[in-house]
Amino acid sequence: MKNSLCAALGILAIVASGCDAKPPGPSAAPAPSSPGTAGSEPDFTYDSLVALLGNPDDFAVARILGDRLPKMGPGSVPALQEVLDDAASLELDAVEHELLMRYWARYDPAAATWYALTKAPRAFRVGAIYATLRPWAKQDPQKALETARVWTNEGGDAGAATQVALVRGWYESGKPGVEQYIHDIGIGFDRQRALTAYSTAVIRDKGVDALVKWAEALPDTDAAYKLEVFRSIGRAVVPFDLAAAQRFCDAHCEGPFGSNVRDRIASRWADKDGAAALEWLGKAKQNEDRDTAIRYTFAVWARRVPGVALPWMKAKLEAKPPDPWLEPMLPIYARMLGKGVKPEEGLAVADKLAGPQERETIMVEILRYWRQKDEAAAEAWLKTAKLSDEMLARVRAPQTKVEQLEQERDGRLAQRPKS
Repeated sequence: MKNSLCAALGILAIVASGCDAKPPGPSAAPAPSSPGTAGSEPDFTYDSLVALLGNPDDFAVARILGDRLPKMGPGSVPALQEVLDDAASLELDAVEHELLMRYWARYDPAAATWYALTKAPRAFRVGAIYATLRPWAKQDPQKALETARVWTNEGGDAGAATQVALVRGWYESGKPGVEQYIHDIGIGFDRQRALTAYSTAVIRDKGVDALVKWAEALPDTDAAYKLEVFRSIGRAVVPFDLAAAQRFCDAHCEGPFGSNVRDRIASRWADKDGAAALEWLGKAKQNEDRDTAIRYTFAVWARRVPGVALPWMKAKLEAKPPDPWLEPMLPIYARMLGKGVKPEEGLAVADKLAGPQERETIMVEILRYWRQKDEAAAEAWLKTAKLSDEMLARVRAPQTKVEQLEQERDGRLAQRPKS
């Protein structure tokens, strides 16, 4: 199908006059950058590029594009723009689209970025933004900011990619202003995301120690900002140097800017080793901050690999006596068991929760979920249970739309191919 479409469009391109892929006028889009110099590779025409993209060997196409595009001058940009406009019909894949966008950004990053932000197909938009905005911000961060600022406020993956690409490119430029830009975003999730991108860039460039030194030197008088910086460091450092993240926590988790830092470290660590992250948390001084971190970290781990996390928790609870720091995980454990393959075990765990409101809420959730999947089995259990009339009414109330969608999602997940 891809070959036949590419061939057909190639023939049409010879007959037709082509398409104009220039971005909107100056009032909406940035002015074009100066053209680059000629390269050592011959330019692509629309036809030759279509022919290459029609090659069924996807690895070969990626290799050829990766080898030729960095060596080419700007002469292929017009053909590339036509191909990008025909991306759907040509059935471009994400790798091909991103490589073409990277080439365009070498010679006109402003126009390429505008295209990525406004015209790139939704499936390729994040990759296109990284491929274009980051090099533009590295070249001219202030100009890039003028165009990208409004797009950083967009929700979803594209808005996140815009902000991260801007911060990383700006940092790589070596030009001043990125720290002030991040500070001026204001308190909230957007600034936390920008700080994480900045932290990652500093670690890759100068190492963890340089990042920590910068953070510790921030004035204590700007407390909200310093707290967000410390939290971002806790999360960003883990994949690069876990021991350094632990040392950072030892120095600051109990201090004035340590709230939720332990949580950020452990939840990121749980992506690799949830058991070790939880054991580390269990050794910390008991307080609300630690207990919240334990609960959240177990939730992250259990949802990612329930087949590992749930047996681990069962074994820990069977120890005599069980560690008291396990208690914050019990509500998550009960839900995961109850909405999995062992509703009776989940109900038994939920029945032992200390808080009466949380205990009843989780038991009702499990029973409703179970009853909607296997009404006969759930009703058999209910006959022997000593529940109040009010709880029974809540359990037997009609299924909500949210519950229906949850059941449908779980049904799809159950069809995951076996490895």
